[in-house]
Amino acid sequence: MNDNFKSFKRGFIEGAKETPRGFFAPIFALFRWMDRVTDEAMSGKQNQSTSVPAQRDSESISRSGDASQRYQLAASAITQAEQALEDARRAAFETLEVQDPKLAALATQVLGDREDPTSWFLDEPLEAFRGSTAWEVVLQGRAEAVITYLESISSGFVG
Repeated sequence: MNDNFKSFKRGFIEGAKETPRGFFAPIFALFRWMDRVTDEAMSGKQNQSTSVPAQRDSESISRSGDASQRYQLAASAITQAEQALEDARRAAFETLEVQDPKLAALATQVLGDREDPTSWFLDEPLEAFRGSTAWEVVLQGRAEAVITYLESISSGFVG
């Protein structure tokens, strides 16, 4: 997961320099949310939008100093962050569907339901692109190359 996040971050930074801000809106929202949740967890505050029903009151956990309770709070925050990341991944693919419907439709057609193309698009290093993911290639302004690659998978030449 750490390598995937590093690749995502690297692609994000490269793409941010070249791509309109609206394309990254879901990811900006995720990072703002993760920053807020982390700050609240570290300061012992809890907010309605970030709380989990089974989670104990973080202020009492901070004061008690009990390591197992702090671990439970951290585990809960990690679970929330993972869910937010998954939501952002889905939002990124939905944004792709708006920005480049041909590419998104082809990926869905060739790779199956929406979960498969999202994972493939964001996570799968492709030899044809020197280990870059399809997402990174698109961020480099080479969406047509990804379309050609998907068409070759569809026709049986690659894959």
